[in-house]
Formats: sequence, structure tokens, C-alpha cells
Amino acid sequence: MSDAPRGFLRPPASPLAPLLAKAEEALHERTQMVLGVLEGRAFSDITVPRTVPAVVARMRLLTRAETKQVRQECRLALQEIGLAEAARAPAPESYEEWHTEIVTRTIAVAVRRMDADAPLAPLDEWLLCDDDQIDSLWVRYQDLQSKLDPLARPLTDIELQIMGDAAKKKDAISLLSYGSSALASYAITMAAHQGN
Repeated sequence: MSDAPRGFLRPPASPLAPLLAKAEEALHERTQMVLGVLEGRAFSDITVPRTVPAVVARMRLLTRAETKQVRQECRLALQEIGLAEAARAPAPESYEEWHTEIVTRTIAVAVRRMDADAPLAPLDEWLLCDDDQIDSLWVRYQDLQSKLDPLARPLTDIELQIMGDAAKKKDAISLLSYGSSALASYAITMAAHQGN
């Protein structure tokens, strides 16, 4: 019979132990990053239109996972009513139904309770709202999206001048230092000026 301790796949001095410790540390760092992102979410205080008494809530942008889920639910909902093409991509004839589905489902996730990051109401209740209530909240959602979108902020005249000088000098390093959002904004701005 062996003297090896029973119940261990590997002895404590195994070379695997440092690797497991590193993996645990990396997982902890990723978890902290995710928590930081979640805590840094931007909320906008809103009032749900035409509610008596007024229903006050907060709105935030959907996460990538939430957006993916909403789109999948929209495809399934449209497939259930016989719009098979919309199950793959919104066909022109089903665009109105797709838009209605995605807007309502987005609002159902985006509008949160004031006291917690939890949905204000389930989708079933949002489906009882009229179009004007949903549309007005959709405008607020798009405003929040524009406010937080780095491309939504126009470049200042000084930034345009500096980036223009770097482009003339073919200084790719300086241009890259501005990041892709600023470069995209610069390209859009220059294309608009050339079109005039």
C-alpha cells in the first residue's frame, strides 16, 4: 500500500498550485473590473409619462448581453406571429413590428426602480402602455445613448486643427493616439466639409 495521502489528486507541493493561484488572482481582477463597470453605470432620472400618481424611475443603457437577449426575444416574438423573415433580420415589410418589439423590450429593461438596479415593471405591464408613453421613453433612451456615446460629442475646433495637421504630416502615431472614436468623428466631419 502506498504512503501517498488519500483523497488528494495531487500533493500540496504540486507545480499546479501556483498556476491555480494565478488563475484565481486573474479571476478576482476581472470580477473587480466588471463590478467597477456596473457601479459606474450612468442613470438618468425619468418620469413615466401619463402616470397618476407620477411614476418616477431611472433609466440606463442596456448591456451587450441584455441587447443580445432583447434581439433574440424580438426574433422569437415575430416568428410566433408568422413573420419568419424577421426571425433572421427585419425585412422591410416587418420593420414596423420589429421596431415596436425592440423598443418596448428595450424600455422594459432600461427603466429601473429608483431604489435598486431592477426592472421597474415586467414586460407584460409595458405592453399595456400606449404608443405615446413608450415612444416618449424611447426618445429619452436615445438621448441617453447619444449623451454617453463618444461619437456623439463633436470634436472641438482645436482638436480638428491638431488632427488635421497630423493628417497633413502623415503622422499616423499622433492620429492613432486619439482613439478610434475621435478618428471616426474626424472622418465624418471632414467628409461633411468636403460635401459642402
